[in-house]
Amino acid sequence: MTPRRFELRTPDDDSDRRMLADVAEHGWHGIYIPEDDEGPGFGFTVGLYYSYGHPELFVQGLDVETAHGIFWSAVRELERTGEALRDGDETHALLEGYPARLRAMPRSAYRPNLGTAMWFYKPIAPEQFPALQVLWPDKAGKFPGDPACDPRCAALQELALE
Repeated sequence: MTPRRFELRTPDDDSDRRMLADVAEHGWHGIYIPEDDEGPGFGFTVGLYYSYGHPELFVQGLDVETAHGIFWSAVRELERTGEALRDGDETHALLEGYPARLRAMPRSAYRPNLGTAMWFYKPIAPEQFPALQVLWPDKAGKFPGDPACDPRCAALQELALE
């Protein structure tokens, strides 16, 4: 996939400046939202599509360090192989000792979950970038959507259940 280059937006504040600097230096930036009364914490990337032509990544229900590690692992794997992850892929490259599955995020999930990425991609259309949810298994190796998956694990990845 060819990177989708466009003129970057003018930053509105220091957070935007940091994000744009990270994209310029590393090719991506991570956003992390802590768990609250509305649901589990989540993280997502901004800039993977711009820099690499790779879908943005979203992970739910994991701590910041684990989510950040998943994102860095994906970038290293992308740089190593030159191949983007796709909807339906299963890989051992993202989580140490566990497989991860990738699922295309529905466009209806962008606005409530990927707001900063939508701001970033506004020059090309705020919902016209691909995004994948990284799914992680329960202790028995079952993924959300499998009837045998631990319901607590599935609940932490609620977007996968839509």
